[in-house]
Amino acid sequence: MIQCKTSKEIGGMGHSLKRKEDARFIRGQGKYTDDVNLPGMLYMAIVRSPYAYAKIKSINSEAALELPGVLAVITGKDLEQYNLHWMPTLMSDTQMVLPTDTVMYQSQEVAAVIATDRYTAADGVEAVTVEYEQMKPVIDPHKALDEDAPLLRPDKGARPITTFGIGKLATANQLQRFSRMRMWWFRRRCTCRGFMFAPSKPVVALLVSIRPRAS
Repeated sequence: MIQCKTSKEIGGMGHSLKRKEDARFIRGQGKYTDDVNLPGMLYMAIVRSPYAYAKIKSINSEAALELPGVLAVITGKDLEQYNLHWMPTLMSDTQMVLPTDTVMYQSQEVAAVIATDRYTAADGVEAVTVEYEQMKPVIDPHKALDEDAPLLRPDKGARPITTFGIGKLATANQLQRFSRMRMWWFRRRCTCRGFMFAPSKPVVALLVSIRPRAS
């Protein structure tokens, strides 16, 4: 067995480390993000959609802007003026920052309230009024591939919007063995979704259906 351990002089891998932070934590002297207070610092709170799929008919921020301490209410239309409503992602795609006309999942960000403190920002969120036209969402990813299903990314122009594969494609008649697997995966954001499959017999082709499941 390979033992990964550095020398005692170097320390690190394979060695126990003495905790240095416990003393301040048990005395209540730990410092967290909420403890940071810089001059001129502002706070942001998010207005979120109660619907999974809906048209945004109007956003009224007048009452929120009348609250002392609320400095701005930013919507997708505001960002669209600067072409910032969609931004690049690490996956060579673009992602909606704030919607301009349609929300595509429950609790999606609809507007951002900027205020001088976190409590005023939260009050500002409550004061923003959004009028929605609720639409029927598709919650089955397989039905989302149907031609009559709503197309959430018209800019992609097709469904599915992403495909990937390894090796050469073969016809069904060329396959010696064919396996199918359906998996339920708890939904996570910013998490790699990988799996390992070890068949007991050689498999030429493997079809995997990964179905997101809300957690």
